[in-house]
Amino acid sequence: QPVDQFLAKHFAGSFMHLHSTSMFILDAFLELEGLQCFEVNYEVGSGGPDIKGMVPYFRKFQEADRSLIVRGSFTLDEFRYLIDSLDPRGLYIYIMVEHMQEVETLRPIAGM
Repeated sequence: QPVDQFLAKHFAGSFMHLHSTSMFILDAFLELEGLQCFEVNYEVGSGGPDIKGMVPYFRKFQEADRSLIVRGSFTLDEFRYLIDSLDPRGLYIYIMVEHMQEVETLRPIAGM
């Protein structure tokens, strides 16, 4: 953790990339001053929590006043749940799609 703290404080735009299976060490990461943003890969097939299990962690990032990037593939219901559950300030949802039809399905939920 001392190395992470050193790096976070010495760069103006520091962030950390995590996977959904990393949430057991979330509190230690949130102790790092200067770490402004977290990117979390949502991977339901990796053994990590489903979207309803991840939202409390995502909220914890937001409650710590950290920007959050959530990256992954989402069903219509998962995406709607994310939008309805999280504060839009400092939030970027990076949607991975396989087909353009997925974009057209999710776009109205995002207000686009």
